[in-house]
Amino acid sequence: GALQHLACHRIQQLHSMLHRIEQLEDDIFTDDDREVTTQKCGKKAAAADLKKEATILVNFCIFAASLSSKNSTGGDDDTRVVVEQEKNATRTVQQLHDNKSLGGWTILAQSIATWTPYSEPHHVRSFLCWIFSTAASSSFSSVVPPANNVDGSESMKSLLMDIETSNDDEGNVSIYIAKKIEDQSVALSLLKDATFYEVTEVAEEALSVGLSLVIDLVRNGINDNTCDAILHCGTSRHETDSTTLAADKEEESGIMAIDGDERNNFNFNSIQNDKWQPYDKDEWMNVLDPKKKSMKKCIDNNDTVRFNLLQMALHVLFILNGMPEDFLMKGGKKCHLDRLFRLDVFMRSLVGQLPSELQTITIGIGCACRAAIARLMTHSVHYNDFPILDTAVLELFLKDLFQYSIYIADAEYDAGRLHSDSVMASINGIVGALLRVCIEKFEDDSGLMVTFIETLGDIMSPKIGAMTNMDHMELIKVKYTRLVFQKLNIFVRKQRHLLTKKNEQSGLKLQDLCKQLTGYFYGNMLNPIVKSIVRVEQLDTKEVSGLPEMIFLLSDALRFWSCHDSCTSQGPGLAGDDMVSENVSDAFTSIISILLDEGGQFLNAEALKSAASYFVCSMSVIAADFCECVTQGSALTKILNVMRQRFISCGIQDALIDAAFSGIILLAGGREIQMVNQFLLGNLSAVEKLSAREREILFVVHCFQTMLLVVKGREQRNELSSVAPKMMLLALELLAPHYQKKDSIGSGILLHRLDMGTQCILHLIKMNDVLSLNSQDVSLILCQVNALLSQSQKHQDEFQCETAANVKTFTLCCTLVSSLLKHHPKQLYGCASVLFCVLSTLWKHAMHGMHHQQVDILASQKRYELTRVFEALSIHKQVFKKHVVGLLLILIDALEKGVSPSIKQSLMPSAFSLIDMCSKYELRQLNILMSPNGRPFFSTIFEAYQKLQYKGQF
Repeated sequence: GALQHLACHRIQQLHSMLHRIEQLEDDIFTDDDREVTTQKCGKKAAAADLKKEATILVNFCIFAASLSSKNSTGGDDDTRVVVEQEKNATRTVQQLHDNKSLGGWTILAQSIATWTPYSEPHHVRSFLCWIFSTAASSSFSSVVPPANNVDGSESMKSLLMDIETSNDDEGNVSIYIAKKIEDQSVALSLLKDATFYEVTEVAEEALSVGLSLVIDLVRNGINDNTCDAILHCGTSRHETDSTTLAADKEEESGIMAIDGDERNNFNFNSIQNDKWQPYDKDEWMNVLDPKKKSMKKCIDNNDTVRFNLLQMALHVLFILNGMPEDFLMKGGKKCHLDRLFRLDVFMRSLVGQLPSELQTITIGIGCACRAAIARLMTHSVHYNDFPILDTAVLELFLKDLFQYSIYIADAEYDAGRLHSDSVMASINGIVGALLRVCIEKFEDDSGLMVTFIETLGDIMSPKIGAMTNMDHMELIKVKYTRLVFQKLNIFVRKQRHLLTKKNEQSGLKLQDLCKQLTGYFYGNMLNPIVKSIVRVEQLDTKEVSGLPEMIFLLSDALRFWSCHDSCTSQGPGLAGDDMVSENVSDAFTSIISILLDEGGQFLNAEALKSAASYFVCSMSVIAADFCECVTQGSALTKILNVMRQRFISCGIQDALIDAAFSGIILLAGGREIQMVNQFLLGNLSAVEKLSAREREILFVVHCFQTMLLVVKGREQRNELSSVAPKMMLLALELLAPHYQKKDSIGSGILLHRLDMGTQCILHLIKMNDVLSLNSQDVSLILCQVNALLSQSQKHQDEFQCETAANVKTFTLCCTLVSSLLKHHPKQLYGCASVLFCVLSTLWKHAMHGMHHQQVDILASQKRYELTRVFEALSIHKQVFKKHVVGLLLILIDALEKGVSPSIKQSLMPSAFSLIDMCSKYELRQLNILMSPNGRPFFSTIFEAYQKLQYKGQF
């Protein structure tokens, strides 16, 4: 350990010396070319000697770390470690920090950027192997029993020792566990350090080492002939004795040779022998052939070490998936993608062959593999000429994924394991990546996209039953089809010209294949799905399990159908086919009935309503096409009924339904706007109870505010202008004090009401084309603000402290006053007395708690908001300067009563803004009106103001 510390310190010195030599080479300037050449050659020779010394030291540090890793296990004898011994481990960690004689990989981890430039690739691979294995093993809560019945390879010997422990006395065991805790802490910290991902040497080997470690862990965890057949490292023509090659290389370069047995303690076979030979087309066809798959159990018993090995493999994959994409791609090779595909296929082949605990881990490994594949395939370099993208192999691969999903769904149903959602999420990623590749390669090779569409068509047929209690195959078929439409919608939204691609050799257009896909959906799924949705009211509670997925699929499919026709200018859209138009109308009516269901008659009512909201929102994206199937007025009325029910029943709003209303109202004419206004005000007039009226007003104000933001046409805005005065009165009613009961002060409902009313008033203040305010309207707004502030101040006096509700109320009032000063200053000139009455209330409200010795954060926020109001007021100082004197007198009176220096300092920006508005006449008036005791306080403030006052030449 001590020698390793000295070696690392010497490497840092050499690194600094080499950097200095490089700087000196750049600083050589002389007229004699021979002298320049001589000096540069001398410095290059010195640099070469320093690099050689650094390389030898790095080799020694790696050798010492490997010996430390071997010795820390205490030999080959195995024993069980009691869990109680881990309690003493944390106390031993501090001893490790004080004991510098203990070395290992942690020393190298702390100086990784220094030694990696002088390392060999196998050095970095060994270090990365330690990082991955140590970080992955940190998930174990205790040390597991020994593996006396596992016939693992020699390459896994050190890893099995790490999972177990040594047969030693109690003190050494505590030191061993403490050393493991420290190693895990260092490894996890390094993986979270941004500088780790900037080391080029590490980036070039990270993906290779991580995947090799995963494959070795899986091979030793499963230990089956099938595993060796699929996850072999390479073929005979690529097999090489890497240890001999490395030794020869080290002897040639003069570096200390490491014995092969020693290296096996920290290197695995597949890491040493990185000659991975990817499968060709025939090998992939053989692996994916469903007739050759074995369904017999390869492991009958649950083994703890097997479980831990597979769990470590899963955690290594998690670490790889959590690394930055650019970092992994620096070392990306085609063989890595082949490894992941083969590992995924092998994990799927184990379904039904393992005990439940091991089966859970293998499903997780498969999901992590598919997530990694989806990330790698985003870079074109990884899939060019890749065998999996052969048309025949692609067809088998997609169908194999489909059958695997069905089996997982059956296992979930039978055994109660919840894996189906995670499996479908991972399949979503890999199928989306394959679809994107097929689209990108379409202009060069149309066969892949043709195969993809035809395979999906085979999966869609035969027709699904017109029922919602589907079997698992039909349910997976619906999910599988939906994810394709979902990905296509994403691709088309990002690139509108995507569907116009054409393959010159075959003459095929991508839009024709997409039209073929919608044809498959039309022929096999559309009618059964719509019939199931229409029959929803007659169904029992147990028969709706598959209906949400059907609604999701219908939403995405109809959306793509409409976008396809609009992007390619082909086809009449959804309304062009009478049958499709009728189906859309019927489905919309039934889905609205689901949203309006208050009794919760369905077992999965929340899932149904979520899917129904998604459908309505999706139709608003294609509103122009949708409104030809469903009349615009009818659609608006039904959506408004849903929105009103949400507000009346629970006082909340649904973002998806709001988006649907916005999308359809955007295309509405003046007649439809008039109909919406009548709907809103008509329902409000029928309400008598105060509590019901409050929520009705919330609904009306919310809908009107949405229309203000969305509607742009002159005719439509004229219709809004006709009801704008009534809407402003309703928004002001939301600020009324009689709504603010003592028990609701500070509640979320109160803040929501205040925010909605304030936002509506702010929009009306800004939009002069909708509502032109006069002095009376402005006075009415200010009076309501003053009443709201007075109510808030009473609540503030009761609690003797600031609350979030009070600060929110104060901020909203300041925003209203600032907006009036900005947009309607002339109207304020006619009601200056009302304005300064509000400003006085705001000023007193902000001074609350001045007797406290410490500055309250909430109170400071209020004073900041008030300063912004006074700064906006200063623009109109020629009109309002006579009224400022009263505000300054309020401040002086408060200072006379006593205030801490910190709070006084927080009031100074507001005071300076007010003083800046005063001329010499207002200052004289102030001097006359203030009390003798208050003059020293004002004098101090005025002197501070003069120091900050600008006194430049211009």
